[in-house]
Amino acid sequence: MNKQGFLIIFDESRRNDLIKSYADSKIHIFSEALSVEDWKIKEYDIAFLSFDMETIDYISLAKKGSRVVTSKNKVEFIDIIDLHSISIDSINQKMKKRIQNYFIKSSQGNGERLTQKTFEDLIKIIKELRPNLCEDINIILNKKNLMHTHFNDSIKTDIFLQEKDALGTALDIFSGSNKLRNEVLQSWTTTNSDRLEDNTFFTGLKKKYLSEEDALQHDLFNWPGMSATHIKGQTTFTNKNNRLDVFYANRNALEKTVGVDLIYFNMKYDSFILIQYKLMEKENDGSFVYRPNKQFDEEINRMNTFNARITSSNNIKSDKDMRLNNNGFMMKLTPNKGFEALGNELISGMYLTLDYANFLISPNGPKGKKGGRLISYDNAPRYLNNSDFIRLVNQGWIGTNTIQSNKIKDLIKEFYETNRAIIFAREHGL
Repeated sequence: MNKQGFLIIFDESRRNDLIKSYADSKIHIFSEALSVEDWKIKEYDIAFLSFDMETIDYISLAKKGSRVVTSKNKVEFIDIIDLHSISIDSINQKMKKRIQNYFIKSSQGNGERLTQKTFEDLIKIIKELRPNLCEDINIILNKKNLMHTHFNDSIKTDIFLQEKDALGTALDIFSGSNKLRNEVLQSWTTTNSDRLEDNTFFTGLKKKYLSEEDALQHDLFNWPGMSATHIKGQTTFTNKNNRLDVFYANRNALEKTVGVDLIYFNMKYDSFILIQYKLMEKENDGSFVYRPNKQFDEEINRMNTFNARITSSNNIKSDKDMRLNNNGFMMKLTPNKGFEALGNELISGMYLTLDYANFLISPNGPKGKKGGRLISYDNAPRYLNNSDFIRLVNQGWIGTNTIQSNKIKDLIKEFYETNRAIIFAREHGL
C-alpha cells in the first residue's frame, strides 16, 4: 500500500514552545529527532505539525537525515506554512474517520506514514478550510515531487548546477558555516517539474531573497563602465555586522551562456577570488575526469596574462595583508552528476590554483592512457576541497592583495563583455 505524509505532535512543552517560536519567526528550517522506519535517508515528504492533538497548526516539507541518536534520525522541516490551527474535529467530520491514530509523538519518535488515500483527503480538506493557502501548499507539494526529477535540458541543467554551487559557496564563505546556505538553497522551486523554464537558478529562490532590478538603477558600486542594465538580480544577506551582496549578471542570451563564474570580494581583507567552473565527465569505470580543451587553454592564458599585469610584491602593512597565496584565480572542476533540484549541498569538486592548473596542462602534467591531457582526483592530488577553500577565503588566507584588488575592477568589466554569466558576491561591514 502506498503511503505518504506524517502527522507529528510535539508533545513536550519545552520543545513545543521552541518549535512554535521557529515557525512564528519565519525561520525557514528546523530539525527534530524522530524514528520512522519506512522512510529513506535524504528522501522528502510532507509533514503536518500539531502542538496539542486538537489542531493541525502547520504543514511543511520534511527531509530525513542521518542518525543522531539510537534508532532516531534527524528530520528537517522546511518551508513551514502556518495553517492557523485547523480543528482536528472539523477534519474528522469531513473525512468521516479519526486521524488521531496516525499521530507520531515527538517524545517517542515512533510512527508510520499516512495511507495515500488519507493523505490526499487531508490535503483536500485543508485546502477547502484554508483556500487562501492553496498556492503555498501546492508549492511544497510540487517541491516534494521534484525529489526524483531529472530535467532533460542539458544546457540549462549544467548552468543551474554551477550557479547553485556558486551561490552556496559565497554563502558559506560569508557566514562561516552551512546554515545560511541550507536555508537559501532549500527555498528553490519551480512550477514545472518537467523542464526548467527559468533562465537562471536565482529566479526559483524564495522571493524574500531577491531584489528587483529597479533597485539597481545606478552604476554598480560606482565603478566606471559598469552599467546596471546588465544586472538580472540582486540579493542581500546580513550576518551580525557584515553584509553580503550577491549580483547575477548576464548580458547575453541563455543559449550563448556556456558557464558561470563566481567573483567573491572580501572587503574585510580587501581581497578578490575569481572562480571558473569546469564540469568533469563520467568514465566507463565510474570515475570523473576533465579533459582540457582549447577553450580551457584560452581561459588559462587570459588568467595568466591578467595575473602578470597585476602581480605585485605582497608588502605587508597590516595583519590583514597577510596571504598564503595572493593569486586570486581558481578553477573548480566538478563532477557532472546533474542538477539536484532539492539538494542543499555544495558540489564536491577540485579547487585548483592557477599555478597548479598551469602545471596540470603542461608537458610535465598528468596524461591519460592514450597520452592526452586528463585531470582526475587520482592524478591531481594537490587540490583544495570545499571545506579547505571556504575556510581559507573566509579568513583571508588566499586571494588578491590590496594592490591587485585595486586593478581587478578592469577584469570584471572584461567579463561583462564576454558571453558568460557572472555571479558576483561582495562581503562588507554594515
